Amino acid sequence: RLLGFLSRYSLFAVPAAQTRIKALVLDFDSTLSTPTWLSRAQQWAVADNLPLFESMDEAEIIANLGGAARLATLHTLLGALEASGVVLHIVSIGRKAAIVPHLRAARLLPYFGERVWGQACLR
Repeated sequence: RLLGFLSRYSLFAVPAAQTRIKALVLDFDSTLSTPTWLSRAQQWAVADNLPLFESMDEAEIIANLGGAARLATLHTLLGALEASGVVLHIVSIGRKAAIVPHLRAARLLPYFGERVWGQACLR
């Protein structure tokens, strides 16, 4: 849904005289990720389940992000947003300790840096 919405909205079509988007705040579960059912655990893979996220291998992580093709699209989208000056953030009810390793495994973490907040974050 997010990818479809953003692909219809062109950041590059905004006239220079108008205010440009400076920041974009995204959720993780069901926005960046597409939670999958892990049969081996009999649970949905969502970021508030830290033990499950820690047990996932790279193939499960990629699947939970929607697969290789969707991940490539995310890289293109996030790269274009970053190149246009948009600062990207994640605010999630999920656990930061679950989200960050998955972003790192999918090579998405550089788009967000330290701007990832989850339910255990104090600020």
